[in-house]
Amino acid sequence: MNGEDYSPFLLEHFLMEIPDVGMWYYFKLNNEVLKIEAEPFRTKLSDEQLAEKIRKHMADRIGIDCQVEIRHDIPRTFGKVTRVFN
Repeated sequence: MNGEDYSPFLLEHFLMEIPDVGMWYYFKLNNEVLKIEAEPFRTKLSDEQLAEKIRKHMADRIGIDCQVEIRHDIPRTFGKVTRVFN
């Protein structure tokens, strides 16, 4: 991500500022490209509109250009949740 390190907690904090995003999401880092997979929460936005809202918010808040995929099927886990994948 532009050669800079970002805490997963910081990424989560900024993502959770968006009320249209649910509590189920993943951060995936592959070849320095951040991809966010997130579920919508009580929103009237289309998946495309929500993805663009997330992209813009993350770029505005911390200067990260990221890929965003809106998913409606993120598996639920019990116990400790893994949210960051390489």
